[in-house]
Amino acid sequence: MLKKIQKSDFIFIVALIGGLLLHLACIYSADHFADETFHPTISLRIIKGDSLAIDEWHLTQFSSLFLYLPVRIWLSIKNSTEGIILFLRYFYLVIHTTVTVGIYAFFRKNKIWAVAAALMFYTQVPLRFLSPNHHSLLSIFLLLLTITLVMIYTNENRLLYIFAGFCFGCCCVNNPFECMLFGVYILACIIWRVKAKKYNKKLVTLSEDEAYKLTQKCEILNKYFGKNAFCMFFVGICIIATISIVFFYATGGTFIKLLYNIPYFLEDRGHDIFRTPLESFIEKLGFTLQCFNTISFNLPFLLPVFYTVLLIDKKRKNSTHKLFYIFFSFILATFYIISITISSVKNSRCLAIALPLIIVSTVCYILTENKNKKLFYCMWLPGLVANVIQYLASGMHLSTMWVMTISNIAGVFFMKDFIAELTPNENTVKNLRKVCQGLLCTGICLQLVFQGCIYLIGRTVNIAEYKELESGPYAGLLLEEQNYNRNISMMDDLDIIKSRTNADDPVLIISEFSWMYLYIERPFATYSAWQPVLELSRLRDYYNEHPEKLPKYIYIGNVLIPTGVSSGHIINQKRAEYYAKQIMQFYECECENLSNGILLTVKG
Repeated sequence: MLKKIQKSDFIFIVALIGGLLLHLACIYSADHFADETFHPTISLRIIKGDSLAIDEWHLTQFSSLFLYLPVRIWLSIKNSTEGIILFLRYFYLVIHTTVTVGIYAFFRKNKIWAVAAALMFYTQVPLRFLSPNHHSLLSIFLLLLTITLVMIYTNENRLLYIFAGFCFGCCCVNNPFECMLFGVYILACIIWRVKAKKYNKKLVTLSEDEAYKLTQKCEILNKYFGKNAFCMFFVGICIIATISIVFFYATGGTFIKLLYNIPYFLEDRGHDIFRTPLESFIEKLGFTLQCFNTISFNLPFLLPVFYTVLLIDKKRKNSTHKLFYIFFSFILATFYIISITISSVKNSRCLAIALPLIIVSTVCYILTENKNKKLFYCMWLPGLVANVIQYLASGMHLSTMWVMTISNIAGVFFMKDFIAELTPNENTVKNLRKVCQGLLCTGICLQLVFQGCIYLIGRTVNIAEYKELESGPYAGLLLEEQNYNRNISMMDDLDIIKSRTNADDPVLIISEFSWMYLYIERPFATYSAWQPVLELSRLRDYYNEHPEKLPKYIYIGNVLIPTGVSSGHIINQKRAEYYAKQIMQFYECECENLSNGILLTVKG
């Protein structure tokens, strides 16, 4: 056993421990963002008796399938939601670390490159939320899907096909828009079906060598797009679909109500690609071009011109040309690292590792003679397509670019293959090969370190300056004094509501801080706990459908915006007063100012 241990194993263990310490340094701190606390609210309301697709209208609600069990376990242990956020962070950290070990084990024969690929995933936490949510779970299932596709390349095991279909189905459960990938797959299967017949007729006219090459190509394509492959893949999808349907009906959902409420789901502000598809696409395209222009220092033509020259150059695989293109790609990558670092573009930091590595790795793939088509088609391409779908479907803008991590894992091995082909026949070439290898490794290390620093911003904890929350969903977390006092004050407001209500009195909370629903533990008087802005027309539609959900109390939270913090969702005092006036036009209420919000008591 000891003979099988290699140097890279020790490097990986040290790197994993370092990454684990990095995560633990962040796990006890709380960002002001609400996304993390929103996801367990869906599982909580199901446990409390609400139904999926009837009482809940958020588009990603079916991702609660994966959060239901851990939330249920915690509630059975504590009999409350106190400390549930810290518990879910540990729950996700275990999964995240296990998958990282799996990545290294799968690519282990590549030694130090396997370490880089594993670290690529370990440090790139979606949205910097170290918690289970539809973003982080999607990344895990997408990674498992692509790795399974790579395994199918050399092993046509039925269980692999079924598992691949299962993982893809899980991706769709977490984000329904990923179903578009299945449409692309069906189209590819139909095209292959037509081409396979043409290839069979063509085989009899070819020479022995040509026929052998075409037969090999057909065998590979048949592994993925053949009738048997499609059927087994579909079985995997049916398994997770069955589990989801059983879960849906177990919560009290009905198929008729699901169909009836679909228009309400598509009105979700955060996922408006179906509500206004053309406008959404044009807006995203304009935003993308504007951002790319900004991070390119108004030189957006550099990257497309570089790739155009590379692709039309017939001598690009000449040693001198190769080195020129790879060095220039490094220059471009460095250029974008600097520009993204100092850019004020919203959420551009997630591109700090994604874009530079995509540039270098794709150049390496183009210049490599023996291309790793297995990783390209099974991992790099699906990751890129999923990234585009995630970007178009989400209102998170550039924050969704974490999906590129899947493509960049494959990109690490494109770099390895490129270096392996730089055969040191002469001293000059040998030295250039060493320099190139050193630059590539240095680039990967710098990117990983940089991403680690980005992840740490606003998350590291100096225990001497922080206080530990002892109650509420954030119990066990360490907050700096201002945030600590604010959370205590918010809980004091909610305690007033709790003291005035019975356990079955519906409460509506309009705030970016979704954790308030976890703390108050009262019936949800809303279509979704994610309600940072007032959508009165949507609320009225909801109450028309659910008159029993009409709230007894409405709390409109407001916070002071700290210096240097900007959010389009944070409700200030002026906006809170405006919301209160709007609500009082339709519902007779008594208005009361609390420490961190306005409390409306609905009469009647």
